[in-house]
Amino acid sequence: MTGACAGPFGSVTWLAALQVVTGRCGGDTARLAPMGPEEFTAVVRAAVPAWGGKNGWGKICGQVFAALTDTEGVVTWSRRGLLRRVADELGDLQRTRAQLRATEADMVMVLGELGLSRLGDIPGLTAVGAAAILAETGDPRRYDSSSSLVKHAGLSPAGNASGAFEGQAHISRRGRPGLRLTVWRAVWPMLQFNPVMAAKYAALTQAAAAAAADAGSQPARAAAAAARARRAKARVACAASLLRWIYSMVVHGTRWDAAAASGAAACQHAPRCQPEAA
Repeated sequence: MTGACAGPFGSVTWLAALQVVTGRCGGDTARLAPMGPEEFTAVVRAAVPAWGGKNGWGKICGQVFAALTDTEGVVTWSRRGLLRRVADELGDLQRTRAQLRATEADMVMVLGELGLSRLGDIPGLTAVGAAAILAETGDPRRYDSSSSLVKHAGLSPAGNASGAFEGQAHISRRGRPGLRLTVWRAVWPMLQFNPVMAAKYAALTQAAAAAAADAGSQPARAAAAAARARRAKARVACAASLLRWIYSMVVHGTRWDAAAASGAAACQHAPRCQPEAA
């Protein structure tokens, strides 16, 4: 059944289908055969909203039904025991996800009460993501500057030099690990859905790749490791930029502005209300 879709546990249709199976067959999938694929699909679609979805995919339903009615190479008693155990696990998963959705709704509500719903206007950043970041930072107004906030997250660069030795700089990792992880996770979708962040990431990685090319040829393995390091550094810089944007929007009461965030245009009251581009 896990082959019915690419990411089973990320598919509400697959989870709803599994719930229907475990709840109706008592471990004996042969009881579902008389339903037929169309009736089975209708029942699954009715169960999808309980998993936080709206519509069920007929193709996934059909593949799950086909897997259940296929008995070739199946150990019947083993399948029955497995499905009975899965029924209990699905109940726990459904309750946990319902609690998570309720918690996220409360976070968004609090964000609105604080007058900071506009943070959700940043392309690629959800209101839940913004609320999670603020839950780790506390009130951004308590920081002297956006750089202080970045330092608090442990995303500021730390030198690696001693005497005549000059090593590569890394992020300090000092500060709040929870904040660093939350911002790191929030940045990933922004690299795809936020044009300003995507352009910044592309510019950083291309510049680093050009510098590496000028430095000379490297073995394939070393070159691949260096490329991964360049991409990681670019994402760190993007995470720092996100914190600076949030700091500016909260402290100065501004709204998202792509031109100001990219540094392409100066704000009328710069630097008081212009988000820092990092």
